[in-house]
Amino acid sequence: MTIRDSYLCKRLALGMTQQEFASIAEVDEGIISLFERGEYINPVMFEKIKYNVENYIRSLKRDKYLTTRIIEETMMLQRQPEEERHQTLSHLIIHVAKLNMDMVNPRERDR
Repeated sequence: MTIRDSYLCKRLALGMTQQEFASIAEVDEGIISLFERGEYINPVMFEKIKYNVENYIRSLKRDKYLTTRIIEETMMLQRQPEEERHQTLSHLIIHVAKLNMDMVNPRERDR
């Protein structure tokens, strides 16, 4: 799976348009468009996207964070070659289990 596909899955999991995604990444919408089409973008712009998007996702409330990761990983499974799916499936199972535990034990939600 390409890095481009990975970030497309992140954007779709967040339910964002390219414009909204560009806003949290602190880059121009055109950069996101180029990136998603697989065209060359400056490595500095890529690092900015990577840093800002990951920080944004980590800053979400726990249930939103876990739900976003579950959606992202489900989308990734559909795009990945067979040999890459095991690691993604392991992460997916962990995130589903954490979300399930939060639902069973409300005190965990506040962590």
